Amino acid sequence: MSEELQKQYYLIKFKILQETYYAIWYTDDIDGFLLDKDGMLKSFPTKEEAMAFAREEGLLINTKKDEFLLSSAKYSLQGTTQGNGLTGADMPVRFSM
Repeated sequence: MSEELQKQYYLIKFKILQETYYAIWYTDDIDGFLLDKDGMLKSFPTKEEAMAFAREEGLLINTKKDEFLLSSAKYSLQGTTQGNGLTGADMPVRFSM
């Protein structure tokens, strides 16, 4: 019998083309990123906006660990975008490590 894990949330910092974005990653029986209603990565231009969203949604961000940084220098971030796709709040991104 497996124990059911309690969902934990972490703030993830993305650095893409000298721009910084924040997203919320969760870990549970299944791990993933929070998505918007269209299934796109829910991202925020500032840490403060991400934390405000988490508070409004009742999500407790795990602050015992430093925030994680994913940089395009280390990871290959791909996705289809309109325009440059990196401005605004939504970024369609797939990870390959």
